[in-house]
Amino acid sequence: MDVWGRIDGGHFANTTLEFQTTSTAGPDPQQATPGTGNGFASFLVGVGSGKDQTGFNKFPATDKHLLGWYVQDSWRTTNKLTLNLGLRYEIQTAPTERHNAQEYFNFTAANPISSAVGFNVPGELVFNSSDNRGVYHTSHTNFAPRIGAAYQLRDKLVLRGGYGVFFVPSYYGPGPNIGFSQGTPWVTTLNGGLNPSSTLSGNAASSSRR
Repeated sequence: MDVWGRIDGGHFANTTLEFQTTSTAGPDPQQATPGTGNGFASFLVGVGSGKDQTGFNKFPATDKHLLGWYVQDSWRTTNKLTLNLGLRYEIQTAPTERHNAQEYFNFTAANPISSAVGFNVPGELVFNSSDNRGVYHTSHTNFAPRIGAAYQLRDKLVLRGGYGVFFVPSYYGPGPNIGFSQGTPWVTTLNGGLNPSSTLSGNAASSSRR
């Protein structure tokens, strides 16, 4: 049996554009009259609030396989006792990403900062590659025995019991992909008092040229 699970995770980066009333308050924005200014007017002028940003989010495509094999049989050892014995073997592969855009933390590797500080600092972030695609080492020791028994105590009374080892899924969801998404803030500081360093139309034109 092979269960192949794919998770297409991620979401679009949030684009936040806030246009406050202070940018168009007047008659002097630095000494504005209370109640003046309009957010839509600030939008038309193209002056942001300083909290505006957009970005790029990587959409991971994560694959994981659940493999399983099972054998079992029943034996009637006596007229009253029946045994059912079985063994299941499972392999839960480590999650992989279509373009290896994920990483994991190696707790025993020597951190690159060790050479700078003069002593060993364990632990570093390891990015996946074509030679190292999983977020952990796949376990190949998942043997799960099954034992069942039925014993006839009387003509109309049977005692049954069982024992088994089960392995739950070892990892849920896509792997971490730190460093594959990037936010881009919109710098809207003022130059020379009242002149914004950039406007909405200027940023749009720069984006289209890129």
